[in-house]
Amino acid sequence: MGEAWEPGKRYPVFLHLPGCTSVRRWMEDAAGGRFSSDQAWREYVRGKQWFVVLDSFDELGDKTKVVDKVMKELSGCKGVKAVVTCRSGYLKEEG
Repeated sequence: MGEAWEPGKRYPVFLHLPGCTSVRRWMEDAAGGRFSSDQAWREYVRGKQWFVVLDSFDELGDKTKVVDKVMKELSGCKGVKAVVTCRSGYLKEEG
């Protein structure tokens, strides 16, 4: 899959959580292709450092399952840095 990513730099991924069913599927759709196998996906993930923006956390019904799934899909990579966004005060309200 071709991209403008540069080695040594974090690869940015923006995921709108309420509509995200799979990080892999999102990347395939964004790139206009499909990974040929699970092994090809794992090699792709492991070959990059990731910066993931998990957007709209406050719009999820079941919060932990989606975030856990995203992080599981990116497990085994060089390093994942993630930012979760939500409306101000939401996490405070939820405890």
